[in-house]
Amino acid sequence: MQPSMSEFLFSAQGRISRSQFWLKWALPVIVLTVVLEIICFSIFDPTMVSVVIGIYSLVLLWPSIAIYIKRAHDRGRSGWFILLFLVPIVSLWPLIELLFVPGTPGDNAYGAAA
Repeated sequence: MQPSMSEFLFSAQGRISRSQFWLKWALPVIVLTVVLEIICFSIFDPTMVSVVIGIYSLVLLWPSIAIYIKRAHDRGRSGWFILLFLVPIVSLWPLIELLFVPGTPGDNAYGAAA
């Protein structure tokens, strides 16, 4: 079952597949970030660019956390797994696992397969 857009962005419950992560989150955020930076650097001075990018980053903070938690759930891991992003060098492990490794097949403790 596909989550609604508000569930997808703001709820840490359930699972999302790799394809949902890449097509609904990662690629749109990458494109939006590039466009925003091009526009900002062509219009504003560097100080204002820092403010705009800082606000943009804060807006993306909770949705990013919620989406990474759901990817961890898809891999059969607790949401606490994403705290490994904070540990230098070790952070490569969750990065590779959550971005590139498929979820567990079938249902798991966190819900039905995405």
